[in-house]
Amino acid sequence: MEVAEVPAWPPDVFQKQALTLARQHYPLPQAAARGLALRLRRTEIALSPLTPMYLQPSHDLRRIVLRGLTQAVRLQELGPDQLTPEFQVVQSRILPMLAPEDEPCSDGRVRQPWVGGLSIGYVIDEDDSYRYVQDGMLSDWGVSVDELHNASLQNLRMWSEDHPLEVTVVGSEEQPRMLMPVRPDAYNCSRVLDPGFHARLRSMFGAQLVLGMPNRDFFVAVSIRQPELIQHVRDRVDADFQTMHHPLTRRLLLLSPDGVSEFQDAPEFG
Repeated sequence: MEVAEVPAWPPDVFQKQALTLARQHYPLPQAAARGLALRLRRTEIALSPLTPMYLQPSHDLRRIVLRGLTQAVRLQELGPDQLTPEFQVVQSRILPMLAPEDEPCSDGRVRQPWVGGLSIGYVIDEDDSYRYVQDGMLSDWGVSVDELHNASLQNLRMWSEDHPLEVTVVGSEEQPRMLMPVRPDAYNCSRVLDPGFHARLRSMFGAQLVLGMPNRDFFVAVSIRQPELIQHVRDRVDADFQTMHHPLTRRLLLLSPDGVSEFQDAPEFG
């Protein structure tokens, strides 16, 4: 994990620029904004992986956004055979993605329950966009959900190495009180599925810490020895859950040596 020296620009600025580009270059497909994402007909393009471009010249922003838009349009033109490639072709690009367990979906995407009212889904990463793995794909591939999950976690670890998490830390390095990502990213909360990430957080906060994940792109980690701060985070997570795009859960989670579970109440420390 790295602490950023320069904060990112506001996400809404980037989203407005990307939406303008979409409507200029692709007037026929219906383009709409949905949080920190764009939707062209059936395809959603996550803008959060592009947030490092906040700090880059506008021509770089334009080039990378247009590349993602072009890829999304091409995906819409593919037939069934192209949309279900061989498992070996996409295996290294399958990543886990958290979603609310009660989120309605009619596209047959693969999901399995997790903790805190969350479920784990799986996507094929397309660099500037992604598409969900569906039940029919597993049947065609002859792959079980467990095999899919294990492959996605292995890919997540490799992805995390290539995309170090930049964080803002409240408190000192020796005694951090709270930590949060600097930039939103579609896979930020997915990191919490990785036991290696657990170990890094626990090396900073101690054996136990509390996690809030109001939406897919953002989480906050809090020292369990900060009950007043935990209550503040609980209130903030509850509010953000109701207003943020891609909401995940208003419940707090406990990260401990046993893994991740739903957090109840902070213990008293003398």
